[in-house]
Amino acid sequence: MAKSLFDAGLISSGEAAVMSFPMDHLRKSLGIAVDESKKINYVEQYKSSLAMALQNNASPQELKMREHMVAVLDGLNSVA
Repeated sequence: MAKSLFDAGLISSGEAAVMSFPMDHLRKSLGIAVDESKKINYVEQYKSSLAMALQNNASPQELKMREHMVAVLDGLNSVA
C-alpha cells in the first residue's frame, strides 16, 4: 500500500518508509500475539501513532508527517 501511495504522489518517501515498517514482525519479536488473519485498520493504527507522538512530545516534523499520513488514509477511507 505504501508503494502505491508513494507512486501516486500522495505520500513522501519518508512516509512510505514509516508505513512499510513491519510492525507485526516487531510485535512478534516482543512476544505480543499477532492474529495474521485479522485485517489491519491503518487509519486507526496511524491515528493511534499520532496520539502517541503527541503525548511523547515528538518533533514538529514527525507530527506533521503523521498528521499527513492520517489525512491521506482518512481521505482514501472516505472515497471507498
